[in-house]
Amino acid sequence: LSDNVYLIHPAAAGIGNCGKFRLTYGQSFLGIEDGPSLQTLNFHNRFWDKAAVGGIIFNDQNGYHAKRGFLGTYAYHIGFDKGYNLNQLSFGLSFMYLQNSADQSEFITDDPVISGNTETSNYFNADFGLSYHNLNYFSYFTIKNILKSKRDLVNSSLETENLRRYLFTIGGVLNQDKDYFFEPSIMGQYIEYTKETWVDFNLKTFRKLNREGNQLWVALS
Repeated sequence: LSDNVYLIHPAAAGIGNCGKFRLTYGQSFLGIEDGPSLQTLNFHNRFWDKAAVGGIIFNDQNGYHAKRGFLGTYAYHIGFDKGYNLNQLSFGLSFMYLQNSADQSEFITDDPVISGNTETSNYFNADFGLSYHNLNYFSYFTIKNILKSKRDLVNSSLETENLRRYLFTIGGVLNQDKDYFFEPSIMGQYIEYTKETWVDFNLKTFRKLNREGNQLWVALS
């Protein structure tokens, strides 16, 4: 939504005419202590004619639980048009290291399952994605958490090893030759284990500020 598609789709690594370095911060339930919070530091760039690399460091906290880790991405882009127009098929593969933790040091209970310590569990996983860009239109498909992940954490016997989810995004840029132009997109997501499905409808509106290419934009999801 905020022009940082690489956070979701690995095939977006190296998309565009420059390298991109970004820091993101998200906070839910403002005013609530220990509410969900997510920070990411990410970079991607095309270093060769067709190949690109990227990386993400993330810290995801929710109450007494936290997920921290990093992933590295390799992407490959195949161009079908040697002219100015974009006509490109892309593939991306990410490998991730992640640490789950549960801080029980503040818990006061006689429950034998609660250790009163900080429990941690480390595991690896991978994402695979592909994308297709043609002129002002784009589409992405990604399978996240391809590998089964055994997490030896509190009550881990009640958790599934299948964290796989499927994401599909399609959108385009409309009215690009005008001072105001728009980028509508739709993202669908399906979680394999719980059979959950939901859809995001997104819209970005751009305003050209000058001939040098500076822009102001607003996004809604």
